[in-house]
Amino acid sequence: MSFYQVSLMSFSHPKSNNIFNEVSFKLDKNERIGFFGPNGSGKTTMAKLMMGILKPTGGEILLEGKPAFKMGLARIGQRVGYVFQNPSKQLFAPTVWEQVAFGLSMGKEGALEG
Repeated sequence: MSFYQVSLMSFSHPKSNNIFNEVSFKLDKNERIGFFGPNGSGKTTMAKLMMGILKPTGGEILLEGKPAFKMGLARIGQRVGYVFQNPSKQLFAPTVWEQVAFGLSMGKEGALEG
C-alpha cells in the first residue's frame, strides 16, 4: 500500500474553473516531494488537499489507505510534515531556541514527552 494515493482527484471552487482534473499519483512512505510552479498554478491547493484541509470535488486522496479529509489535521500532522507559505503561520515560539526545542520534544507518535 502506498503512503499517499491520489486517484482521479479533481478540485474546483466557485471562483474558478477546474484547478485539478483527474490527477493520479502515489507516494511511498519517507518519500519527499516539493511543488514548484508559478503563482496560481495550484501548489498550495494541492498541499491543502493532501493535508485534508480541502476536500476534493472528485476522486480521492488516501493517506495510509484512509480518506485524508476524514482523518483530521492532528492525525495527518503526526504523519506528514507541512511547511506553510507564510512563516508567521509556521513559527509560533517567541525565540529560535524554543521553536527548535518544540520540534525536538515531539515523540515518535507526535506526543510531547515529559
